Amino acid sequence: RPGRRRRVSSIKDYLPQDPVRWWNYIFVAIPFLCFVGSFILPERPLHDLGAGFMTDEHFARRYLLNATNATAPPATEAVFFEYTIVSRFTPGITIFANIAFVMFCLKQLLHMATAQIDEFPEYRFVKDKFQSREEGQNWNYDFVIVTSIKDEGHKLVDDLQRKNSMRNIVSALENADLETEQYKSRKFDKVFIKIRASRERLEEEADRLNMKFRLDERNVKQRLLDGQPDPLNPDEYDVYPRKNGWTYKGFQMETAITDTEDQCPYAYYEYIYGEYRSNPELQSLYQKYPRTSSMFRSVDRVKLIMSILKCDPNENGAGLVLEKLLKAEIILAAFPLHDRSELQACQSKWLVYWSWPWDQPFVKIKDYFGEKIGLYFVFLGHYTEQAGVAAIIGVIVWLPAGL
Repeated sequence: RPGRRRRVSSIKDYLPQDPVRWWNYIFVAIPFLCFVGSFILPERPLHDLGAGFMTDEHFARRYLLNATNATAPPATEAVFFEYTIVSRFTPGITIFANIAFVMFCLKQLLHMATAQIDEFPEYRFVKDKFQSREEGQNWNYDFVIVTSIKDEGHKLVDDLQRKNSMRNIVSALENADLETEQYKSRKFDKVFIKIRASRERLEEEADRLNMKFRLDERNVKQRLLDGQPDPLNPDEYDVYPRKNGWTYKGFQMETAITDTEDQCPYAYYEYIYGEYRSNPELQSLYQKYPRTSSMFRSVDRVKLIMSILKCDPNENGAGLVLEKLLKAEIILAAFPLHDRSELQACQSKWLVYWSWPWDQPFVKIKDYFGEKIGLYFVFLGHYTEQAGVAAIIGVIVWLPAGL
């Protein structure tokens, strides 16, 4: 501001004020000093542990000043002076420096990843009526299509471009009961079309696709235990109760579901998936996720929106073939958007500095990124675990030989 003197910055302004962050500098200094020391300190040759070097001073004291043995060694004979004791630890220092440097890089990558989400500023938009926990749709825009802004004199050269102009694309999305919102880029050369779908529209598409969702364990267990009586005949059952000790026409029934062979570690009502049906009496069977207040995860919404985009307009779809539009450069990009709350929940359990490969939050990874990505990290964790066992055995076998 005018009239205010600017304070001269000092080195203290660039040093961390929090004492905990001083460990970052120490963690950097140790591997750096070890790495530099590995170049300064001479390294002992592996093929000759007694090898060394001889200076002119030692050569004169050993051969020229010794009256009894004044003969110099032959030219072909190598004369060595043994290294100091410090040089024997040079290979170990180099290994430690490499390990420490890799650990530091890993720590910094984790810090960068968490900073991108935790320190990202919150948008202060006015919250509309769409995002509501009471309505069971606690989410917002999930997909975006990017188009370019054409000049006023630009002419559409073929039928595909005329049919899929930006106005027609937005009209097709709205006819498919998708909500849109458009934003221009900073350079005013692109338009970002944000897309979202209501809970009713997602349920309609899930019913059309017979999409499978995870069932609520408590409701499934209770319904199986109670059975389903015949509405026309109360003494009969459409589905018999799956439990022991209930009476049917004077007989003691034993119909509980049991794993007689002890082959599955899970109960019969755990991790059950079923096709979605829009019947009101079946809605309580589907598992509800607290963050979205519905049965739709972030990955489910993206899958259903992409299905609506590709679906024929006669089946209440948009009829947009994204691959063809991208190849013809009618649209520049099409990609899903991150859900901040779901991503933070996954990140807080996943991006930690120390964790065993088998302790990754595979369920949260699967629920956010999809089943294929979740299966990949399950395999990667198993592979790392087995590779660690092989590495430990290799160290035990080769360490005595190296020493």
